[in-house]
Amino acid sequence: MKKTIYVMVLAFIAGGLREFLVLMTGSYQNIAITLINILGSFLLAFLIPLLPTLKASDELISGVSLGFIGSFTTFSTFVMQSILLFNNHKVLSILFFLGNLIGGFIADIIGRKLADNLLAKNGEEVVK
Repeated sequence: MKKTIYVMVLAFIAGGLREFLVLMTGSYQNIAITLINILGSFLLAFLIPLLPTLKASDELISGVSLGFIGSFTTFSTFVMQSILLFNNHKVLSILFFLGNLIGGFIADIIGRKLADNLLAKNGEEVVK
């Protein structure tokens, strides 16, 4: 039950935050979506290895990963924007698509490396 509450509350907060950021960018929503997806990739790779060392419960870790990050970065928004762009701007659509994928991949690598370095610095086990 606690896990469900964490997921629901953190998803609500993250979904609202994502929508706020997208709306604040006006006509630059595709850039906002890309940056949100890249930030989410970084946060997932950075936080999930660190949370157990902070004695976070499994329920809270699920709330952060599934609820917050899962709601903050939505695959459905990414796909929908890719298709909408493709209908009108094929080259921009491909750049948007690749920017999200490649940017997310790079952000994940950086996040994981930073988390590994912090764990190693504190004498914690680095999980590969």
